[in-house]
Amino acid sequence: MKRLFIIDLLWIGLVVLAGLTWSVHDQSAYADRLNHFGLSESAVVLHTKSQMTPAQAVSKLADAKLDDLQVQFQGSDQTIYYYGSGDAAKLPLRSGAWFSDADLTSSLPVAVVGNELSDQLYAGSNQRYVTQNDRYIPVLGVVGTQKGSPLNDVTFLNASAATDAPALKQLTVIADGTNIEQDASQLKSLLHASSTSHYVYTGSQSRTWWQEKGQTFAILAVLLVVALGLGIFASRLVPMNQALGLTPVMVATYIRGWWGRAVAHNVVAGAIGVAIAWWAFYLTDHAYLLIYAILLLAVFAAGDYLSLRARFNRERNEQ
Repeated sequence: MKRLFIIDLLWIGLVVLAGLTWSVHDQSAYADRLNHFGLSESAVVLHTKSQMTPAQAVSKLADAKLDDLQVQFQGSDQTIYYYGSGDAAKLPLRSGAWFSDADLTSSLPVAVVGNELSDQLYAGSNQRYVTQNDRYIPVLGVVGTQKGSPLNDVTFLNASAATDAPALKQLTVIADGTNIEQDASQLKSLLHASSTSHYVYTGSQSRTWWQEKGQTFAILAVLLVVALGLGIFASRLVPMNQALGLTPVMVATYIRGWWGRAVAHNVVAGAIGVAIAWWAFYLTDHAYLLIYAILLLAVFAAGDYLSLRARFNRERNEQ
């Protein structure tokens, strides 16, 4: 048992490092999503020449009862008319609140503004307002993220109250949500879109594939090689001379016994490593960490078993 203690410590460290790698990737992806106003790369752009206003579009969307959906009607003046339902993406608040479900179907205009605009608001006795078209619109909250993000300079208005906004044909209409692939055809019909296309991250905040995913995959590949190396190292700790005089059946039992002991240790150590990473790091989907930890264990187990067999055969031939 003492022989495997060092493997246990190394394995915990390996799984924690894997969790850190996933966390760095998830944080970078989340920051990129915030730079695009909470839209994911699965979002769909609806190309429409419709004369509908955002308020008229929201009426149709609300009647369709599509869940977990957000639709952004983006103007050219850093104004976004927003509609959402269900678990639509919410943005990080610096103060106040995000739109409620009632706000997103109300005919009374309300706003959420970016952090850089907060100092430009008109302050009443107990309320702050943003001005648009000579109107004072109550501000519910302020959103913001790292310095330089476009999110800090945008004004969100509830699209349900945007009766005097430009027609859809003058806006960029983007839809996103959990079921966006299934909902796209219905949205196309509701908003009279002639075609759709996938939303593409653009601008100064965009990153290359290597920056977005390649570096993470490269590190995870290295960790798999390390797991294989630990499996080979674990096989070196087994006293193989005790098996050289045994029958083939007894040799197989001997090897499987040591191999099973090493794998059992790693299951426990891996669970500890996953628990540490789960608690310590930001992860958007913990399932990826669990799957990868299992993959690391499989690589270790294969390396350990094959190395044990090869070592036995080599030492037997040297006798």
